[in-house]
Amino acid sequence: MKIVYTFFVVAIVCLAIPQSSNAQLSFDGLKDKLKFTGDVRARAEYDFNYLKSDSTESDDRFRLRSRVRFGTTFQYNEHYSFGIRLRAGNLADQQSPHISWGSSGEDAPWSLGLDKAYIKGDYGKFWYSLGKNDFPFYAVADELFWDNDVTPEGVALGGVLKANDQWSFKPTAGYFLIKNANAGFLKNDATLGAIQLAATGAISKMDLNVAAGYFAFSNMPNYPDGTQTDTLDYGVFVVDLKVGLKTKIPIAFGGDLMLNTTDYSANKRIDTAFKDQKTGFDVFVEVGSLKDKGNWMAAIYYAHIEKYAVVDYMAQDDYLRWGFPNNATGTRSSNFSAPEFRLGYAFGPKFNVLGRFYLAKGIAKASTAKVLEEANRFRIDFNIGF
Repeated sequence: MKIVYTFFVVAIVCLAIPQSSNAQLSFDGLKDKLKFTGDVRARAEYDFNYLKSDSTESDDRFRLRSRVRFGTTFQYNEHYSFGIRLRAGNLADQQSPHISWGSSGEDAPWSLGLDKAYIKGDYGKFWYSLGKNDFPFYAVADELFWDNDVTPEGVALGGVLKANDQWSFKPTAGYFLIKNANAGFLKNDATLGAIQLAATGAISKMDLNVAAGYFAFSNMPNYPDGTQTDTLDYGVFVVDLKVGLKTKIPIAFGGDLMLNTTDYSANKRIDTAFKDQKTGFDVFVEVGSLKDKGNWMAAIYYAHIEKYAVVDYMAQDDYLRWGFPNNATGTRSSNFSAPEFRLGYAFGPKFNVLGRFYLAKGIAKASTAKVLEEANRFRIDFNIGF
């Protein structure tokens, strides 16, 4: 992490050095090159009927929460830009930048952290990114493989290749440092190397988005935040599909398939019940959108995510509240199946209210467990951004 940030700072300094006395930016020129973005969310969330694996029930939980993010990008010239983003929240929680009201205590200030810090080169058909940035790969629904709040650190490159007026192909590759082991150059580090090919196009009255990729995780801790008792490798094929119908009211449907090809049969530290739990999928139907003022949307999702289909603390934290041993921060977002129901309304562009309801249940029971876990959740979000 320190290496990435050091490189980022050095690169910005180099870009900022004027090449001549005429390279100084005027104030008007600076305004043209700077772009600001931000968003605020207010959330009410209720967790209820949470059955733990030892057959006891956790108390119901109600939380009022907020998410605050602010970022800026600077377009240095036609090819190079750099950007940063700040976010509030528990900086140890990579899945969620939300803050629970009252958790800081007696009106204490909220903590702020650097969520993004990157340099990007864009040459039209080809681009690359260095530093800490959004996950660069195409995804369809619900962040079930990778939570959009998790911004990995590393290098990514890709392109846009137009086959014709209707179809474009988007190859993307990346290599990311997830956790530094301080054992020499990339020695024993937790890393992710990935490659994906996505395609977007249209057939008759349908818009199509399809993607296929392979994501190779190495030396991943089994628990986050330094509490691990083991490390694991994952080799996950992910296929994504979304079909949009060109109707008066937008209708879309599709899903994702995740298949971890790593063989855990000889791993004695993995519970026998989970050795073959390596497949995940989701399907969804959406009606409407929240693009403009007065728009509404309704959606139904169904997810089935087995224990090792995903790296659980890198995936979404929406469906349930399952935690880790040793009070590690994060959500154990695998080994569950659940429907999700959504209903939303847009007061304007990037200003909406969205309700979500989940009914989650465990898939496989550990040898030490008495029952399958269960978790129910309802939340309503007010979102506004620019």
